[in-house]
Amino acid sequence: MPSLNAIMDNSLSGMFLARIALQTVSHNIANANTPGFSRQDVLVAARQPLNLSYGQLGRGVQIEQVRRLTDSFLQQKQRAQGARLESYTQIDSTLQEVEAILGSVSSDHLGASLTAFFNAWSDLATPPINSSLKQAVVSAAQAVVTDFQSTASSLDDLERSLNDGLGRDVTNLNSL
Repeated sequence: MPSLNAIMDNSLSGMFLARIALQTVSHNIANANTPGFSRQDVLVAARQPLNLSYGQLGRGVQIEQVRRLTDSFLQQKQRAQGARLESYTQIDSTLQEVEAILGSVSSDHLGASLTAFFNAWSDLATPPINSSLKQAVVSAAQAVVTDFQSTASSLDDLERSLNDGLGRDVTNLNSL
C-alpha cells in the first residue's frame, strides 16, 4: 500500500510537469515573431514504477527534456540557399568590378578607344594620304595599347585581390 508521501509525490510530479509545460508554452508565445526562433516542446516519460508483490505501482511523471522543434530538411535547404545567395553575391560583386574596369554600356572607355583607332585607319584609307593621318593612326594605336595595358593591370590587381581574399577565407575556415 503506497504511503501518503508517495501519493503526494505523484501529484507533485504532475504539477511540476504542468508548470514547466506552461512556461514552455509561454516562452513559445512570447517569441512567436522572433526571427530564427523555433518552437519548444516538453518531452515527458513515466517514472520508474514501484514493483510490489501484487504488481507495479506508478510513481508519477518526469521531464525527459525540453527540445527545439525544427524541420531538418528545411534547415538544410535554408543553409544551402544561403550559401548559394552568398556565392551569387560574391560573383555579382566581382562582375561589377570587372564591368568598372572594362566599361559598361554607358561608359565604354575601351570601346571608345578601339572606335577611335579604327576610325583613324578609315581616315587614312581615304585619299589623299596625309602624314598627319599617319600620325593619328599611331596616336590612336598608342592609346589602344595604353588602354589594354591599363585594363590588363586592373584585371591582374582584381585577380590578386580575389586570391588574397580567398586565402583569408580558407585560413578563417581552417581555424574554425
